[in-house]
Amino acid sequence: MNKKKLNLVILVAIIFIGVFLRFYRIEENLIFHGELGVDYLAVRDIIEGRRTALLGPRTSHEWLYLAPIFYWIMAVLLPIFNYHPLVGAYFFAVIGVLTILLCYKVVSHFLGRQTGLLCSYLLAISPAWVRLTRDSRFNAIAALLFFPFIYYLTKSIDESASWRKRYIFWLGLILGLSYSFFPTIIVLLPSVFVLLYLKRKQINKFVSGEIKLKSLWKGLPGLLIPLIPFLIYNFQNKFDMLFKLFAWVPYRVAGFLGFYPKNTASADIIKANFVSLYTFFSESILAQNNLFVLLLFMSIIVYYLYRAKERIVKEKSTFWLALSIVFMVTFLGLFLHGDPPKHYYLAIFPIPLILLSDFITRLSRKKIGFFISVAILIVLTGVNLKFYFSEKWFYKPVDYAVGEGLPVPFKLQERIVDVIVAESGGRKFKLERVGFLDNFEGDFAQNYVYLLWRKGYEPVSQANLTYMIYEDTNQLPYGRVFWVSNIAILEESK
Repeated sequence: MNKKKLNLVILVAIIFIGVFLRFYRIEENLIFHGELGVDYLAVRDIIEGRRTALLGPRTSHEWLYLAPIFYWIMAVLLPIFNYHPLVGAYFFAVIGVLTILLCYKVVSHFLGRQTGLLCSYLLAISPAWVRLTRDSRFNAIAALLFFPFIYYLTKSIDESASWRKRYIFWLGLILGLSYSFFPTIIVLLPSVFVLLYLKRKQINKFVSGEIKLKSLWKGLPGLLIPLIPFLIYNFQNKFDMLFKLFAWVPYRVAGFLGFYPKNTASADIIKANFVSLYTFFSESILAQNNLFVLLLFMSIIVYYLYRAKERIVKEKSTFWLALSIVFMVTFLGLFLHGDPPKHYYLAIFPIPLILLSDFITRLSRKKIGFFISVAILIVLTGVNLKFYFSEKWFYKPVDYAVGEGLPVPFKLQERIVDVIVAESGGRKFKLERVGFLDNFEGDFAQNYVYLLWRKGYEPVSQANLTYMIYEDTNQLPYGRVFWVSNIAILEESK
């Protein structure tokens, strides 16, 4: 078997592993919580004409919404499959598999097939990436879009790229498209500007007697095309959302610098920033946080600092320059934010695996390094597969809720909804919930609202009858209570 066929066989095997880890027991382990309920109810309202189709999901900031492409996709898929929540799970499982393939294509292009295969394998078994798929949230697409983003960004600043104008257009298009899935523009656009400035001399070179500075503007139409609905909505509302967005960035920077008490720099904030970076790396690599992953993290960082200088300064690698600037500028933005939540790293989600795969590839070229590389891969594979084939992942209980902060198993949610429907006897009722994140709008019970709506019993805002779902039974008061496994439902009548 020649090398090309061998690479194909290995890639097929990696894709198979990725498919298995993303589709196996997908129905038994379906995740469905309040955030997904919010999204699916919003899609339903768009279809029924009760909500604008110009906006997508709301972010963690109540005043800021994303562009609507994700909602448009789900507005096609959900009705086809009778609005079942499994639609999203299968859709994102497919997205997860496509990400593995795209990872191989892009990384192989810049770093070689061996590194591309390694990176796609690490992504296939990565706890963070498998969890991202299983969560069925729209931001998984933002992580996928990093690969075309870094590809077109590198090509846009590469002086040897003869089609630079087209690359810049596609770079803008990817950035604009990503705003439908995560506000990546906010953190990635500064790195684009930095790179274009650093490479301005190459970009402005004479080609056929014409200065190509104007080619930079080719990215603007690409950026704006996916945002047209979002911009129309802002135009209709006097750009109130955009003004708040533009004010928010200096607001966070000013807070970090101590102009007001928000995310002001302190020893605790700075420590939390670096801990969040380590957590981002470790969860991308291993299902357990232990000494092994700490040593691996430190090795990757030291190796990266050494190799980045060599490749950028000596080898003048455009890819490593682009990757380094994107990583450093983005992390600087997250650092200024102060103690960023995990999902803020979605803008640079693949970087730990790219660095690790390049590290292992280089290490394996020496005899002793080859055995160390094999040992690393065996540990990563063994620990992660042990995690997946346990009660923590594939074999989670489906008939009772376990732990705080975890979504109630979907099959148990369906039983809870059936009990409420049966007990209501066709009467109108309100729905409330007590449990993790019940401080959010609607008590974070939109998943139950959505399931009740599918059965034709959507709760109302005003009713004499109230059903209160107690996922946290420590707060359960006296009254008429129905138990569904270890979840309590309190019935109150006026």
